[in-house]
Amino acid sequence: MKNGLSKRIIAVVMSLILCISVAAISSAVEGSATQSRTITLDTSKVIQSDYKGIGDNLWVGPYSFNMNDAYQKVNEARTNKVQAAWLRMLLEPSIMVFLDEEPAVQQERWEAGIYNTDCVDYKDFINKAKMVAQAGTVIQLNMGGRVDTMHGMATWFSIKDSSTSEGGTRGAPANLEAWAKATAFMVREMVELTDTYGKEGLNKINGKPVIYLSFYNEINGFSYEAFGNKLEHYCLMIKMVHEELIDAGLREYVEISGTDLTGFSTSLGVMQALRYMTDNLKDENGDPIYDYLSTHHYDATRSAKTMLERCKNYFPLLETTPEKLDLCITEAAPSSHPNGGEQRVQNFGCNEVSRAITNMNSGLSGYGSWFFHQEFLANPISMSIGGVGASLWGTPAASLDNVTHDLGIKGLLMRYTYKHGAVYETEVSADDIRTSYITSKDGNDHTIIIDSDKSDATRNLTINVDSNIPDGTVFERHIFDFTESFPTDDQGWETLKTSDSAKWIYNTVDSLGNTQGSANAIIPPTDKYVTVQNGKIEDILPNNHVGIIYTTTKQIVQIELKDLELEVASGASAAFELKKVYGTNNQKVTFEVMGKNDYVNFGNGNNAGVALNDHGYGWTTQNAGTITADGVYTAIGTNSGDTVAIKVIPEADPDAYSVAIVKII
Repeated sequence: MKNGLSKRIIAVVMSLILCISVAAISSAVEGSATQSRTITLDTSKVIQSDYKGIGDNLWVGPYSFNMNDAYQKVNEARTNKVQAAWLRMLLEPSIMVFLDEEPAVQQERWEAGIYNTDCVDYKDFINKAKMVAQAGTVIQLNMGGRVDTMHGMATWFSIKDSSTSEGGTRGAPANLEAWAKATAFMVREMVELTDTYGKEGLNKINGKPVIYLSFYNEINGFSYEAFGNKLEHYCLMIKMVHEELIDAGLREYVEISGTDLTGFSTSLGVMQALRYMTDNLKDENGDPIYDYLSTHHYDATRSAKTMLERCKNYFPLLETTPEKLDLCITEAAPSSHPNGGEQRVQNFGCNEVSRAITNMNSGLSGYGSWFFHQEFLANPISMSIGGVGASLWGTPAASLDNVTHDLGIKGLLMRYTYKHGAVYETEVSADDIRTSYITSKDGNDHTIIIDSDKSDATRNLTINVDSNIPDGTVFERHIFDFTESFPTDDQGWETLKTSDSAKWIYNTVDSLGNTQGSANAIIPPTDKYVTVQNGKIEDILPNNHVGIIYTTTKQIVQIELKDLELEVASGASAAFELKKVYGTNNQKVTFEVMGKNDYVNFGNGNNAGVALNDHGYGWTTQNAGTITADGVYTAIGTNSGDTVAIKVIPEADPDAYSVAIVKII
């Protein structure tokens, strides 16, 4: 009897243990179960039919930080690689004025249309605008800024004594007729540069150069001051420029922005300015004389939904639609972390990828970030701008390694988001992914952009494509890993201080062993190919927080050298070593000497720029040494202190060249 009871007790206990074990196993399996995520593309619903693309800001000034013409070749090669849709270039009027003359002479020449085109500041601006044009990037000429404080220009140029005009340094131009003529002069310069050096289909359309034109910076702040309603003065200024461009035969090449503001649709000042311009910037027939409007966005809200609502809300508030109003964001960044404004936020839903997605899905016509690469602005701003942590790379002269995470994020967006493409609606099945979808202007190529949050679960991704993407279409996948790049604090914000430059350096290796970043400035290469089958793309989302680009555009060719900079004694030799050419099976490259910095300064300098670096300018192809086609450099004829630029040309795509540096010691 006892034996039977014992058996029954044992059986019950075993059953309980089995049930508990099964439940535990079931719970564990459920917690790690494979999940599904679905994205659906809908080409029947167009959000924006003419999306300008992803641009940035490049305010320039004379060389500093030991920059010179050889290191500038590195900037040119990287700019050519990234190929931003546009770069907004602030032109302060002082670079056109003869500041070495007395104020009365300055004014007389300005009003006569005689400009100081031989000064260092002006030539520096033209050279960097040429760099932009060569990359196929549209120059956005942003005419206007603070007025020179050192040479008497503020005594005659600006409207003085209006609110916060700081003695005229922030005042609007007093003589609008002279201002219109100066603007037309600079527009002609930009048109001619683009016509000579631009790229068809990018900044030249059917052989015609394209220039964007805006005025001053954030005029609802304090950079454009006039008596009374300054919007009325600003509106009159644009009208006079518009008429001057017509008279000069230049208007057909220019897209004019009717505003340059800062703030969201929740800002009363922004909405008042936008409505004023849409109501008043018209010709005698009532037709708009502007081509687009612009504002700036800086916001670290965690809510992507809130951001999207703020952006979409412009159009009903202005009683219009994206088809009728071209509204572009020309300056933005995921900044203002709660612990300090200098920190850049990169958490899910608030990073450069997610902000681009929000911009595209809202009906806005373009997204411009802040800032492109480090520069120094001379008087009157007199500051370094876009340092490491706030740009794609720091000044090459300080270190070629000063390539930042922004190159990986924004480089992908700029290169694979089509210029003047069409944005369509998408649907997602879960809140841990955000997406946008754009086609090329001709509709033949496609890019899908995704911000995917981190997850412990395996997530199978299905993208339901439309009938315009047939089975067999191959997409290339590019990934930027936020989790690996940005530290996460106890609040869950992925951030870095812009002042903490060492942590911003971008030099990592992906799962396939491909370099990302480094001195070679490698934009994340293709890591996977996926093919459309039965109207679907099937993939698995990474567990980390990542930005993903799926695109039918073939990845760009990129060159990786073991060392991008060599130090060589005069008369000695050293060899560059090729590690890899990305984007092609053809691994052949050739090396050419471009020239060297000649330590000859040109012209006179308006501002403090020349004093910062007397020997930055000057270029020669003479006595720069020799190099064999396979990269053995010999420093024949060189002198200690020379900086030599070497062009590295891939056979697969000569336009995808890189620039290496030899420092002669």
